[in-house]
Amino acid sequence: MQIVDPIDIEDALRSDMAELLPDIAFHATPAPNDIEADSVAFMAVGGGAASPVSHEYDLGIDAWAETPGKAMALALRVQGLVSSLPVRTFSSGRDYKTATANLPYNNPDPNRPLIPRCSFSATVGLRGKGNI
Repeated sequence: MQIVDPIDIEDALRSDMAELLPDIAFHATPAPNDIEADSVAFMAVGGGAASPVSHEYDLGIDAWAETPGKAMALALRVQGLVSSLPVRTFSSGRDYKTATANLPYNNPDPNRPLIPRCSFSATVGLRGKGNI
């Protein structure tokens, strides 16, 4: 039986999503203190094994933009793309097997009160790396 390590899902999504939306700044957590509008951050919040060779990752995803409406539009765009991960091909070769994403909500950022933020949660599943 083959057993694999989980991957750094935050960094994987950061680089893969940048292929789909090159004008957006994608970050793995922690989001930089000087984050600007049109930015998205991925934070792993748990997950577990889906099979001996794959894992499901629970995520918190935040989107910042210059207005509340633009933050919601960006979060909705990213939510749709996250949901579509299993039907996409990336230069990284990562093959997302499952993806579910909840709808975003307004979520003011207490650390950055002047940049509107919307957030949503998602779960994605894909193969791990290497062999244990």
